[in-house]
Amino acid sequence: MKRCPNCGEPLQSHDRVCTNCGAFLDVVSDEDNSSEQEQPMKFWDAPENDEEQDSLSTGGRKKNKQKNNNNYNNQFFNDEYAEYNALMSSPNSKDEKRRKLYWQAPILSLLIAGIFYLTSELAVNLITEELSIFLYNTAIVCLVATIPIVIIVLVLYFIGKTPKKIMTPREIMNSNSIPAEQRRMAYVGANYVVISREGFSKPACLLNFPYLIYRKQYLLAIFLILVVLVLFLAANFMPFLRIVAIVVMIICAVISGLKFNSFYIKKATKKTQKLKDDNSNLDLEEFLTMCQKKGGTNIYAAILVTVLFVIAILLLSFVDISVKNDVPRTKEEEAEVNAMVQNGENKRLCKEYAEAVNKSYYEAQYDVTYIGCNMGDNYIIMTAKEFNTEKEFIVKYQIKEKNNSLVRIGTTEDISELEQKELDQTITDKEKNDLETKRELEEELPTFKNYVASDKARVKSDNTYVRDYIEINIDNLN
Repeated sequence: MKRCPNCGEPLQSHDRVCTNCGAFLDVVSDEDNSSEQEQPMKFWDAPENDEEQDSLSTGGRKKNKQKNNNNYNNQFFNDEYAEYNALMSSPNSKDEKRRKLYWQAPILSLLIAGIFYLTSELAVNLITEELSIFLYNTAIVCLVATIPIVIIVLVLYFIGKTPKKIMTPREIMNSNSIPAEQRRMAYVGANYVVISREGFSKPACLLNFPYLIYRKQYLLAIFLILVVLVLFLAANFMPFLRIVAIVVMIICAVISGLKFNSFYIKKATKKTQKLKDDNSNLDLEEFLTMCQKKGGTNIYAAILVTVLFVIAILLLSFVDISVKNDVPRTKEEEAEVNAMVQNGENKRLCKEYAEAVNKSYYEAQYDVTYIGCNMGDNYIIMTAKEFNTEKEFIVKYQIKEKNNSLVRIGTTEDISELEQKELDQTITDKEKNDLETKRELEEELPTFKNYVASDKARVKSDNTYVRDYIEINIDNLN
């Protein structure tokens, strides 16, 4: 009976690929294994025929001279099979082989969370508060996701499991494949059988550049990313280019699906041949290990670049670069541009004042709970409370533009004391006026918040409206 020398699976005499482990092989019978073998030759002394070895890279449609290759391959690797089985059956060796800590996964999650947070800070200053909030919430999700990722990584480490089976150099050596094919198996790594046999790549078609990065085809992936980003950037001037960008992505996806497998196998053949020529001093196992490091996959780079690409698309979608045009075409466009510039300036100034107030109150042992600006009448209204208390009070500041300062013009911090004096009928006329001012300030705060909501609604319906009432997100202040 014919069996796979890699996993022992029974095979038919015409089988070229093991249906169990997926190894490409020249089939060896039980009788052949029991016969006396010569001493194995060095890998580098193995006779090779480029046309026969590389026939797989063109789809496996050419017939190889298998009988001649059988003699050489059996001679190289069958004598080491018993030694390999003894090595792999050792508990210590198995633990060393299988136990691995995937520390990159939680680190990547924290890195992505940091990227989203930094981008949210950029967005709140330069773009829109809505985009900033979305990016900030995404950063929180990635940060929280780190916890289950760490748990999964630790569980995989302690039970000694790996998410995906990748053939080791020893397993490749015992596959009885010809040397050039072994080099490709090591370089390609996961799903070698599928990539080398199928003409259409579904992952390359559906995932496009993330899959190219996953397969370490960085230059090609970067080229595709730049093409799409440039089109999205140009779409700010010519909106129809946004549709062109989507069409280009679809065309690239189809071409990638049709051509990637054959392109990748050919590249693996050329790359590993060059590695062989440059490292003829290495033995076979060391060389196959080198091929695995140079090739293989990189899931972490694929995820990171995809996240950066999504962020770039979001930023380009929210930033209307056409506002930088020096000469608007119509009066309506000019009014819209002026409104956008003025709104951005108002928001920037309001945040600067809010940061100064927030810092000052924090140093004085107060928590600021709300800050709003009226940039038309130049004042700030806010609420605060002492540390470890629940009683809030209102403060109003006048903005002095000449010297860029704030002057407090009202507060309700001591209103309860004045109200008590009013009940006791010990209040003076001056204190009565002061109490009336504080009560007016209490009524002003909900009115201000109503104006904020009204301004938000009007900005959405009228691009030329300049917004004066602005709320500041306390969580985004330094």
